[in-house]
Amino acid sequence: MPSHDAYQLMADIASGDDILSREATDAIIRLSPDSEVDEFAFIAALESADDKVVYWAGVALKRLGPRGAGAIPLLLTLLRREQLFLRQSAVKALAGVGPHDPDARAAVFALLGDEHAFIRREALHACITLPDLTDEDLAAIAGMVTDSDEEVRNLALNRIGMREK
Repeated sequence: MPSHDAYQLMADIASGDDILSREATDAIIRLSPDSEVDEFAFIAALESADDKVVYWAGVALKRLGPRGAGAIPLLLTLLRREQLFLRQSAVKALAGVGPHDPDARAAVFALLGDEHAFIRREALHACITLPDLTDEDLAAIAGMVTDSDEEVRNLALNRIGMREK
């Protein structure tokens, strides 16, 4: 895996330069848990005043997986933000960095009851990716088949069918 300067990636996203920003986001999308990159740069970026930087820091942390577990407290605070795209990034990152962390898991499952269908869909996607689902977890996922949003219902029905196979 190529090495990236995570601080520079975040600076390029914040720069306002479309080319630098695109190159940085492309590099973030290619990150994996074994990428040679400083995850603490992405954790620190979660506190940026620039929402675009915060969003992409969440994406990066999700891509890095449990290496980013130190971000869980900050990601939990992002779930209270008004901007749906930041909450989306946070819920996905929580599932990625904290698949076994009780607080991260509880927060992801709690979002199945969010007022916004978009967030419920993202939470459902995230829940489905979590390992070691309990009977209670599976019941919460199955309960989404009665959601008011058709896409949420269909996703729940589809995933339940896949689990049964």
